[in-house]
Amino acid sequence: MGLTASEISVTYNRGTVAQQRALDGVSFCIEAGEVVVVVGVTGSGKSTLLKSLAGLVKPDSGSVAVDGAPLPDPPARAVGIVFQNPERQLFGETVLDDVAFGPRMLGDPDPISAAEQALARVGLDPATFGQRSPFSLSGGEARRAAIAGILALGARYVLLDEPTVGLDGSGRRAVVEIVRRERERCGIAVVTHHPDPFLPVASRIVALRDGRVVFSGTTEDAVRHPEQYVSAGLQLPELLEIQVEALRRGAPLARVGSTAEDVASVLLDARRRSS
Repeated sequence: MGLTASEISVTYNRGTVAQQRALDGVSFCIEAGEVVVVVGVTGSGKSTLLKSLAGLVKPDSGSVAVDGAPLPDPPARAVGIVFQNPERQLFGETVLDDVAFGPRMLGDPDPISAAEQALARVGLDPATFGQRSPFSLSGGEARRAAIAGILALGARYVLLDEPTVGLDGSGRRAVVEIVRRERERCGIAVVTHHPDPFLPVASRIVALRDGRVVFSGTTEDAVRHPEQYVSAGLQLPELLEIQVEALRRGAPLARVGSTAEDVASVLLDARRRSS
């Protein structure tokens, strides 16, 4: 049944001159095995949506449920969130202690094993990284360690807020590969200003504007109906825009690609079929 938000609204600083509506009747769902990419301009409500799904912000109206049950408070093992700045989540004396903290607090009988397995799943060898200080990690390593801390909990739904910001190409690829693998175990939502790296693994894209959902669909939907995506004040990812332009010029695209190689194959196929 998924992690579901039903018509949730959130207003900050209610009753003051600084009152701001962050979410306005938003409905949203992540199913197990899905990767949902959430996009929008700054202030569109992306981070507030994640915090509401994680139980960190209580909606003024509407509801959030996990597999049909009201969201627990705190969400414990059901939902895990990784914030944009991983250094704010890392505090243990060692990386292993840090990742084991959550399972230990939840009464896991073997938190160290849970932490070691989670580190291995994000590509950080426990024998190499386990005894290092988390503050000695590179940006990409710290991001993966923060994700490992959530995976060690066994969360059924994982929420990632700008997981690739500030990372180089190899760091971005490592995070995308984690998302690709972990979708087999859980549902994942990724908030990002740069959806391009996640297109190959995205089940759906959800675009917010002024606290409302203005687009929800697949990459194919975004190419076939770009005006809905663009209405969020966003520019289509370059690979999708190329295919939109091909359609405008009459190319008979049989499908939509999400990697450079795939898009090239789609365009070559369209050219052969139109010649």
